[in-house]
Amino acid sequence: MVSSSTSLIGEARGRLLYDFGFVALYEDGKSLHLKTPDRLKRAFMVEGPKKGVFDFAKRRAFKSRTLRLQSPHFKSVAIGAHKNYWRIAIEVDPSCRLKIKKKELTLSCR
Repeated sequence: MVSSSTSLIGEARGRLLYDFGFVALYEDGKSLHLKTPDRLKRAFMVEGPKKGVFDFAKRRAFKSRTLRLQSPHFKSVAIGAHKNYWRIAIEVDPSCRLKIKKKELTLSCR
């Protein structure tokens, strides 16, 4: 579980969708918030299927996973470890117009 005593980036607003231990996902209407102690390296969007992708500059060792989300706007989340960073990719409903707020670690469906 993401500890509140650790210096965390992002807000814990809305309904908890999933907690990976080092990152938690919260849904607040049409927004998904990430909460983690790790520093964001980059964030970007991809098409086919439509996703918001966040890379964090921290070496972590864990098995890659994909989970279906119980949300009308956010379909699934894939998380994986790479050599010097870890990545979380959130698939959204195809009708969403994505917006990423890097400072707040927020993905919005407009």
